Amino acid sequence: MKPIWFRHLVVYAGLGLLAVPIYFVDHWLFAPRGSGWIALDFREILFWSYLIWLALCTVVSSIVLSAFLGARKVGVQLTLMGLSIVLLLTGSFVYGKSAVLERKSTIPKRDGTSKGAPGCDRTEALGLFS
Repeated sequence: MKPIWFRHLVVYAGLGLLAVPIYFVDHWLFAPRGSGWIALDFREILFWSYLIWLALCTVVSSIVLSAFLGARKVGVQLTLMGLSIVLLLTGSFVYGKSAVLERKSTIPKRDGTSKGAPGCDRTEALGLFS
């Protein structure tokens, strides 16, 4: 194994091991608190965001490392980490918008002409103007 790839493997193995304390911090930090009528549970949001970022960063940096072996390593790594964050945020935004559009397409539209049985006029259903 070339020394560049070995360093690459060591760095990302270290970042992968960092996921263990992030998991525990995430569970402690985002545990539901309070006993109100609504308790929001955001556990694992930080953990999964970190893992997705790590996977994106690993794939993108491996591709760039294999393509540009003579480039400055630190600058390339920092740029790729930023690019991975942008990709993660863009993917989350697109997924959120597509989920909203999917939800809107499944909700039936109300045009105000029917209430109850199909073909029945609202005024007839209420018994008005008969």
